[in-house]
Parts: sequence; C-alpha cells; structure tokens
Amino acid sequence: MVAAFGVLVTVFLGLVGWRLQLIGKRRTELAEEALLAFQQAIDAIAVIRQPGSVTSESDALRKDLDVKGLGPVPAEDFEMPLYRMRQQQSKFESLRRLELLCGYHFGAAAIQAFASLNGTLREIIIAARMGRRTAHVVVRTILTMRRSPQTRRASSTGRTSYGKVLPKTIE
Repeated sequence: MVAAFGVLVTVFLGLVGWRLQLIGKRRTELAEEALLAFQQAIDAIAVIRQPGSVTSESDALRKDLDVKGLGPVPAEDFEMPLYRMRQQQSKFESLRRLELLCGYHFGAAAIQAFASLNGTLREIIIAARMGRRTAHVVVRTILTMRRSPQTRRASSTGRTSYGKVLPKTIE
C-alpha cells in the first residue's frame, strides 16, 4: 500500500514537473519570437523613416501611384514613408498576436513595449499623411496663384492691389 502511494506521488510530481517544463519552454519560445519580431519591426521603422529615396523606390512609387512622366511625384517626400510602410507591412502583422500572447504570459509590463512601438508607427503614419495633404494643398495653391490674372498683374508691378509688396519668387 505504501509502495502504491509512493508511485502515485512520484507520478503526480513527474506530471507537474513536466507541465511546468512545457509552460517554461513555451514562454521561452514566445519571448524569443517576440524579441525577434520586435527587432525586425524596429529595423523596419528605421527603413521607413530614412530620408530621401533611391531611384528604384521612386520608380516603384510612381508605378504604385500610377504617375506618368519624368517630373517629381507630388509630395514624394511624404508618400515615400507610406510606400515603405506598405512594403514592410508583413513585419508588423504578427506583432498584434505576439502582443496578446505576451500580455497573457508575462503581464501588463510586456504590453507597454508593444504600445510604445505602435505609438511610434501611428505618429509616422499621421505625420506622413498630414505632410502629404499639406503638400498637395500648397501645390494647388501655387498653381491657382500662377493662373490667376490678378496674381499676374500684381506680380508684374511688384505690389498687390492694397499696397503690400509681394515677395520675389524664383522661377
């Protein structure tokens, strides 16, 4: 009887130890996966925020926006981060799943890092969209001013109809 009880206790302790080992292994694999995905996302953000563009990116952006001709793409400096974001999207897709799993296994402290990363991405997108919108408005305003007869008349005299001197423009 004592021997049977000893065997049951040993089996129970073995199963508990095995379960704890599996949970620990899963948490370790999850942590490794999260660190790898997080570092890839940080690298992708660095690429997205990189100023300027290379010719191949500009050509791909033209094709993506269906812009014809050799002139610059309107608001290209602001379109490029959005284009790069679309190119790097696969690196950000798994982050939401990892955020939920890390929150479940490691608690709220693990979620804060993901929230910070998501906040940075949101800021980049908002800034690029605002810049793109502003650039398009400025281009339309400039084109409207060039076409306006009042602007042409005022610019030829150097003064507006109410006496203020217009700034010199480079053409």
